[in-house]
Amino acid sequence: MLSARFIYLIGAVFSALAADVHAQCSASIPSGSQATCAGVPVTIPVTLSGTPPYTFVYDTNGASHAPITTSESTYNLVLDGLFQSTVVQLVDMEDGTGCQGQTSGVTTLQVNEPILIGIQVTNTSCLGAGNTGVIAATVDGGTPPYAFNWSGGLPNTQVVQNIVAGTYALTVTDANGCTATTSATVNQIYPVIVSMLSTPVSCTGTNDGSINLTVAGPASYLWSNGATTQDLTNLSAGTYRVTVTDNISGCTLVRQKAA
Repeated sequence: MLSARFIYLIGAVFSALAADVHAQCSASIPSGSQATCAGVPVTIPVTLSGTPPYTFVYDTNGASHAPITTSESTYNLVLDGLFQSTVVQLVDMEDGTGCQGQTSGVTTLQVNEPILIGIQVTNTSCLGAGNTGVIAATVDGGTPPYAFNWSGGLPNTQVVQNIVAGTYALTVTDANGCTATTSATVNQIYPVIVSMLSTPVSCTGTNDGSINLTVAGPASYLWSNGATTQDLTNLSAGTYRVTVTDNISGCTLVRQKAA
């Protein structure tokens, strides 16, 4: 019959062996807080020991994710699109021998307030030079001060002036190095002629030609023959020029068509 002391020694040996096996594999992530920009991928190194391949499970704010298997002793865990502060921790790991390892470390990701950009555009004036456009940016969120970077050689200021028609990209960077991008389009104002169709005269010397003009928006018309109607009828053969004036902006556009 086994003595109580012998049974105790056997139990102690098995406990030591189990603890040794347990200590041979583990998974850990850094402990502490880390600031990050909203929506920017974050990489957390996972340190793994034991016999590869390793399988581990992590959770974010208490929600578990699918197991990840890797043969690397340091695995870069990438978290995409974070827009709120997130607590990351490992909850389980196992190596290639079936060792159930310890997990350690808790990383708290503090997500900075996102940058929101507003844009106000003043289009170029048709009555003066073509570089009269203005773009004004407004910024909410993030951490001031803000830096502005425009494409197209524009000055890196919050309001840019004396701009020709075109599309311009803007990147705003805050004091934390977080960025947001947008674009703005400055248009050249002028009347929009949708179509200009003509019907030629049927024979030489007849006056049965016509020109049909379609314009977007309210406008007024002055033809080279003195007519002020939108369309011309009863035309003799020839070329007719029209000046179209936008009734809202006062901008003009000249086109011509043969009848």
